Amino acid sequence: MADVAGSDPWPRWRAEADGLLDRLLDDQPVALLNFPNHRNAGDLALWLAARALLRRIDRTVAYRCAWNGFSAAGLRRRVGYGPILLNGGGNFGDLYRGQQQLREFVLTTCRSNPIVQLPQSIYFREARNLDRMRRLVEEHGQVTILCRDERSRAFAERHFAARVEACPDLVLTMEATGRAGPPRVDVLWQARQDPEAVHQPIAGPGVEVADWLALEPGETERADAPRADWAATRALLPAFERWPQAADRLWWGAAAGFDGIAQAW
Repeated sequence: MADVAGSDPWPRWRAEADGLLDRLLDDQPVALLNFPNHRNAGDLALWLAARALLRRIDRTVAYRCAWNGFSAAGLRRRVGYGPILLNGGGNFGDLYRGQQQLREFVLTTCRSNPIVQLPQSIYFREARNLDRMRRLVEEHGQVTILCRDERSRAFAERHFAARVEACPDLVLTMEATGRAGPPRVDVLWQARQDPEAVHQPIAGPGVEVADWLALEPGETERADAPRADWAATRALLPAFERWPQAADRLWWGAAAGFDGIAQAW
């Protein structure tokens, strides 16, 4: 690793994030919630980055779940009243109800567990949704919100009765990986089609427009995820939505495949 004080920002970002989480978390096992069970590669990279960070600071992740597979009983058996970490990203607010509903449910049902929201961007469209979240955070009383941008940090400090800290986006703490192959185009334009889409792409010579939620030609939904992981997760998570009590005993069957699926996507 380069000198933390040097000009390369990557080691500084990693040291900052590692140090902050190391200070926030005691030595108890932790829960890591809100696995992004969809093809948004950014959210999945954040999951893998959180897993790597917790290994670096020697914290045991004893319970994991997707946004649609939470079990309070399963969490209690494995973590007790230890810290609950919520995956980072851009879903703190009312753009994505699935992830936000889990966040609100955990604030309501896990009042004795410290909750740490990993680095997020925050956005609410409707005042009533913000008011509900403000009330839940205040009533819980043990919430830390990490923000990956200054606008979100100022917003959180203004609206939430919580400990608010700036923290680098955890993807910036990951080591770079090698190219899968030589580049095919000069510019690849990541043109999102979801609610966060902002700019219309500009086509031109050497420019390819894509959305990482869409399948590439010849790609399958499973991509290169291990077949057993994919099958278990795809069978169990819908079952947990229909029969929540099934997650109490079978949560680990879905969670076992999260990292392999995230790496493939």
